Amino acid sequence: MSIKSSGLIPRLYLTLLLLLCTLPAFSILRKEFDELEKLYNRGKLNEIADELNTLKPNNDDERACINYYTAKLMIKSSDAFLAYEAILAKFPKTKYAQYSLLEL
Repeated sequence: MSIKSSGLIPRLYLTLLLLLCTLPAFSILRKEFDELEKLYNRGKLNEIADELNTLKPNNDDERACINYYTAKLMIKSSDAFLAYEAILAKFPKTKYAQYSLLEL
């Protein structure tokens, strides 16, 4: 029995093709989340609020990102303080946990 006759090669090609097709979708989504930092640095707080309402996080980094910028927009510092602590507790391995620690 050879590898070609078992159909392994076509399945490997198909798997590789499917993986390559999904990678751009992930990078586009990441750019949307990275845009929040750019908007914040430019002082466009209203646009951040609009973006936060439309983004759909798929992993802990993206969830932490949304929570972090939501905390940045909070008016009461006590509410923001609690939000930063929640980010540290829920998403300790993300860069936003480190950012939250700096805010505390």
